[in-house]
Amino acid sequence: MNTLALLLGVFAIPLIILLSCHRFRRLGPQGRRRVWGLVIGYGFALIVVLAAMLSPPVLWTDSQPLRTLLVYWGLLTFPLLGTLGAALTGLLTAVRRGGPSPQH
Repeated sequence: MNTLALLLGVFAIPLIILLSCHRFRRLGPQGRRRVWGLVIGYGFALIVVLAAMLSPPVLWTDSQPLRTLLVYWGLLTFPLLGTLGAALTGLLTAVRRGGPSPQH
């Protein structure tokens, strides 16, 4: 399962970013916010995963599951969390402005 998450983070997420950015100009404010959340989340994930991968080998024991979690799942979860956070901030902004309700 860890290998699948790593492969999805390395290949599928950049493909999703590419497809999302291709139609960026036609998206509304909510869609643009989600794309930026995806891009920023992936950039943050690259930094975190690189730092975890370059950690000293003494930290690569089975008693340190945080490194394994960050290396295998970081590239998949951080972009998704960035997109989710961007979508939620967009909904909160719309509610504060008296726009459409979050329930469609």
